[in-house]
Amino acid sequence: MKHQSITLCLAVSIVMLLACSSKAIAQDSTSSPKTMPGSDRDRHHCIPSAGYIWSTIQNRCVRIWEVGIRLNSLQEVPEGQPVYSLFILFNTDQSKVELFMPGRKRSTILSRRTKADKSCFWSNRDLVLAPGDEPNEYILKDGGEAVYATH
Repeated sequence: MKHQSITLCLAVSIVMLLACSSKAIAQDSTSSPKTMPGSDRDRHHCIPSAGYIWSTIQNRCVRIWEVGIRLNSLQEVPEGQPVYSLFILFNTDQSKVELFMPGRKRSTILSRRTKADKSCFWSNRDLVLAPGDEPNEYILKDGGEAVYATH
């Protein structure tokens, strides 16, 4: 009798363990797959979750806030609302500048132009980036209206 009760307890315990294990497996298969932080990659192998995006003119993944120049919106922003910035990144000879604008999935590239007085600016259709009076000071105009500038 003692031997039968031990066998019965052992059998019940095994059945309970298997039932719990099956339930955990069933729950895992219905939930969304978990990914490791930093394991996401875009088509250029940049890691967006770590803040990396592709720079076309530098041909590499960058954290734009670390390597770019910040320009802040010139539009009046109500108190408590976010202020949007864009970042610019030049290629090595400054013949091109890449704009990383808020709300856009792709960057925009402007090409350098030279005026008769030898001063330069960068443009692409309606967008014009002009240097300011100080080093690393820039103003971005859209359709002739200043919309972003370094402060």
